[in-house]
Amino acid sequence: MILASVSFALMSLVVRLSGGEIPLFEQLLSRNFFMVILSYIWLKQAGLSIIPEKSNMMDVFFRCLFGYLGTIAVFYANRNMLLADAQILQKLSPFFVALFAWLLSRENVRRRTIVGMLLAFVGALFVIGPSGNFRNIATLVGLSSAIFSALAYSFIHRLSGREHPLRIIFLFSLTSFFVTIPLSVGDFVIPSVRDIGMLFLIGLFASGGQYFMTSAYHQAPAAQIAIFDYTGLLLSPLLGFLFLSELPGWTTFVGAFFIILGGWVSIEKQRV
Repeated sequence: MILASVSFALMSLVVRLSGGEIPLFEQLLSRNFFMVILSYIWLKQAGLSIIPEKSNMMDVFFRCLFGYLGTIAVFYANRNMLLADAQILQKLSPFFVALFAWLLSRENVRRRTIVGMLLAFVGALFVIGPSGNFRNIATLVGLSSAIFSALAYSFIHRLSGREHPLRIIFLFSLTSFFVTIPLSVGDFVIPSVRDIGMLFLIGLFASGGQYFMTSAYHQAPAAQIAIFDYTGLLLSPLLGFLFLSELPGWTTFVGAFFIILGGWVSIEKQRV
């Protein structure tokens, strides 16, 4: 989950850096194109079929649906809001994960898990320092990204033990790719050499994030590992310094403390 969070943080940075030249659905098309290729290679290397079990069709469908809606919302928010504001809204997803884990899978969400998530959320507030200027449509889209992502993660966990994670990644990627094709035609632009590099990085980081995230939700209860989605925020100060000339302040280190503390609380809960 930590590797997934870092991959998605890097993807978000590239989406923001390339948003001025490349339309949203063209970014999504590239993301899905790379994911289809890589996930198909992984699937065949594992000797797996691309067809899911008939009894799992509905869960796979909802994973693809909510995952795609969440991806659109994430890209839109990153392009149209302050990056810090978009990030804090997206980091609400663990709260929804815990809720949906209880509703869909009847997982027992204990006090230590809730406390750990709250500590991590406090850390996220310190690290990204949101401005609080949420008075536009992008705010609602950013919030919806957390809800849709949490629903997708919950259905991934419901499929644990019933569908191989590589098959889930491939079906999600393939569905997203074909749905995005007609949506990207209207404002498609011929990418420059730099744009091609950016699109490649979006696809690369997205593929890595999907692989690690799907694997994580197959190996542990959703409400317990969702907290580690916050670890990607620890990378934000470094990315800001290298690419945006931003210097981290004291709030970054305070936030890191709360995130690490929240992770420790969650791990301790799993040992009990």
